[in-house]
Amino acid sequence: MGAKILTNFVLIPMGAPICLENLLAMVVLFRCRRMIPQIKILAIILSLTDFCTGLTLCLPDTIFESCTFKKYLAGPFVVVSLLTITLIFVDRCCSLQFSLRYFNIVTHRRIIAACISVWIFSITLVYFMFHDNESEYGIYCGILYLTPKNPLNIVSRVFVLMILLMNISMYFYLCYTASLRFTKKVGTSSKDTNGIVRKLSVITGFFLVCYSPYVVTQVLQDTVYTSAYTGIVHALSLSLTLLNSAINPCLYVWRFAEVRFQLNFLLWCWNSKKMEKIRHERNSFFATYSISYM
Repeated sequence: MGAKILTNFVLIPMGAPICLENLLAMVVLFRCRRMIPQIKILAIILSLTDFCTGLTLCLPDTIFESCTFKKYLAGPFVVVSLLTITLIFVDRCCSLQFSLRYFNIVTHRRIIAACISVWIFSITLVYFMFHDNESEYGIYCGILYLTPKNPLNIVSRVFVLMILLMNISMYFYLCYTASLRFTKKVGTSSKDTNGIVRKLSVITGFFLVCYSPYVVTQVLQDTVYTSAYTGIVHALSLSLTLLNSAINPCLYVWRFAEVRFQLNFLLWCWNSKKMEKIRHERNSFFATYSISYM
């Protein structure tokens, strides 16, 4: 009964605003022309996964009858988000290590191929995470945290935990490297790269804080789901992942000036004078920004 209340009166109402704000975020990101293309693509992928998460939350459990199949729909989006953050870290590591050759190494085609591979891999991994040897086709229809333990799903969840730990390590490495280089005299491209790293550190750091409890509870799941303590822990870990999906668009607006300008263009599209003022402010901002790095 508690699970039904959580789904129908908490998760479903949260799904609609998450869908709408991330749909707006995708439109705004598509319009951005002054973002690094690789970062733009990965940010759109994050918004897409958050949008799909919200869309999944809007689905009532009754459409799946007696099977709680929703975890197989929402689960891949969680893993895609985690692996997209991994791609962002790898992308920024490449920008720091190969600043002059970065655009030759990390091309559009390779970024898109990596994103497609991440989606395919995530769907497969989630199937293994909730695999049940005793059910038909290995699909487990019970509650998320009561999945029967077997070698396949244990290894899959430990693998996800290892990805999370690798992301945390790269996060601290990038923050340390960016702060170290910021204190030295560096060239234009290095300054620009360090600035992007600092901006992304807020988004990626918030993601890791929100998703870590969920991943840990998946690996160290308690079989006594009916206990009050375990239920609270699982509910909080799930709530944090949803909080991340809701906050991400706000972080884009806060950390990226181009996103703020494009959002204002959309909000004031009916006012030509305001649009012209925003366009002038945008041109002045990026002109000043370019001169400051010369």
